[in-house]
Amino acid sequence: MENNAQNNKQPQNTPQTHSAEAAVLPETDGQPQDIIASAPSQSVPFGAPAGDVQSTISDVKIFIEKLKADLPEVFSSAGAQAEVLQNKAAAAGKVLYRGDMLECVVNLTPQNKENEIVFEDNFLTINIIDGEQEVSSLIENWLRQKAKEILPAEITRRAQEMNVQFNSVVIKDQRTLWGSCSSKKNLNFSYRIIKMPLAVADYLIVHELAHLIFFNHGSDYWQTVEQYVPSFKEHRKWLNANRLAVMADCNVKYIPPEGKDG
Repeated sequence: MENNAQNNKQPQNTPQTHSAEAAVLPETDGQPQDIIASAPSQSVPFGAPAGDVQSTISDVKIFIEKLKADLPEVFSSAGAQAEVLQNKAAAAGKVLYRGDMLECVVNLTPQNKENEIVFEDNFLTINIIDGEQEVSSLIENWLRQKAKEILPAEITRRAQEMNVQFNSVVIKDQRTLWGSCSSKKNLNFSYRIIKMPLAVADYLIVHELAHLIFFNHGSDYWQTVEQYVPSFKEHRKWLNANRLAVMADCNVKYIPPEGKDG
């Protein structure tokens, strides 16, 4: 693996890989620092890039959802609980998608020939033909498909802007790495990137594409990343703070109407 910051040679014949790890730690004076879970504290200055604003909003939404899970007695009431039980299409849980927490509703539709997921107006409607269906598995499969539909085009666009070429892109389920770039110019990305804010996902794409220019993590490499993503350090902080939320599978269930078995 090429580690010399001053060596700009192309990769050798021996297959090598550079990757963006799932556990990304922010740095202070060049040294990784631990993060203690707390409410998002960064402020967004007037005129900040849209990507920074979106990441901050996503931080707050994920933090609130964590509070709801830890303190249900604070965020729920008897009236709200009764409303959920009476709802014929109730879903327990939300879905993290492109940095937003999507509201979900699950309908039992045995008249349909197959299960269906409809995404409209930041809202997920899941129609299932069997009340015993594992809804979360359906949604994770939907997220994988969306990643395969969306990410390759975003990667290609960024590659053209950076004037680099790659051989292949593979979107797969990997929990230890966000992405990787091999010496053969093959790119791999976790489908879970589709859960992140657009700006954070864009940083990870640039992170791997920059390895097609510098196959190391030297100063020239990071200058290239910063050239295309000036606020990349903030995105690394987001990754560290929200890694568990992105890695976790969604938890959405069908709740049958009160008095019915579903």
